[in-house]
Amino acid sequence: MILKKNPIKSEFVDDFFRNEKNIVVGHTLEADLNGDVTKVLGFEGKVMCQKIDICPIFKNCYPGKRAGLAYISEVVLSKQICKSYTLTNWDRRPLLRNQIHYAALDALIVLKIWDVLKDHEHAKLIPEKKPKEQR
Repeated sequence: MILKKNPIKSEFVDDFFRNEKNIVVGHTLEADLNGDVTKVLGFEGKVMCQKIDICPIFKNCYPGKRAGLAYISEVVLSKQICKSYTLTNWDRRPLLRNQIHYAALDALIVLKIWDVLKDHEHAKLIPEKKPKEQR
């Protein structure tokens, strides 16, 4: 499902994803940014914003551990989160109140986890940009 084109929303989304100064923090982020999320938002083009995926950062900080969001939350925040709405129908509109709550909680948990992991001694943060070759 693609949201109806709204000039204000479209401009915001396009500007956000094309700005190298913006940072998106998420869990298993590449799949979202290269598919479902950008498609639903109506974004077409190359995602230029910086991406921080807590999944590989967690794996680097805690080698050999599982890396699902619920497990990461337990390890890093000592908080259990309910993932029961993961497999509900996200294409149906309007979304259920519980789906909206679930999505907001997921986003908040990811940010809280990032806030802890970024200070971990084994955390690899944003990949360094390679200097442009001089001609």
